[in-house]
Amino acid sequence: MSILKVDTLQPATASGVHIAGHVVQVARGTLSAVTSTTSTSYIASGLGATITPKLSTSKLLISVNVARPSLPNTGIQLDFKLYEGSSALDGNRLGSLYHNTGSGAIYFGSTAYNLYLNATNTNARTYNLYYRATGGTVNLNDATDIESSMTIMEIAQ
Repeated sequence: MSILKVDTLQPATASGVHIAGHVVQVARGTLSAVTSTTSTSYIASGLGATITPKLSTSKLLISVNVARPSLPNTGIQLDFKLYEGSSALDGNRLGSLYHNTGSGAIYFGSTAYNLYLNATNTNARTYNLYYRATGGTVNLNDATDIESSMTIMEIAQ
């Protein structure tokens, strides 16, 4: 039986060891304040995260968890978009919540969205969650002691 003992592993290059499918790094942002809007245009929610990919060939898995969104009345829709800097990704909605039952406010437990992107370069970039209402006031984090989060994982290819 052989035993291999080492004190330090050092990669042959400065880029480090990157095994396909493994997480290279994680970035995270949170939002704990109640955030409200009546805007029918997309506005920044205050939830975002910044990452600087180590490899241009990596994939980025962006996971967004919105805690306890609420809508005031029937017929109201809450839409989400993910932005990189000042540009909407994919041009489409990330997701939507719609109130179509009964009258009065409706409160959702939480809602989660995931997006898988190519890093394409090693420049720093910031992703932000934008949102809008189709009428009335919509809220994110509509309770105490909760937070919404955005987690970005760089995955080696």
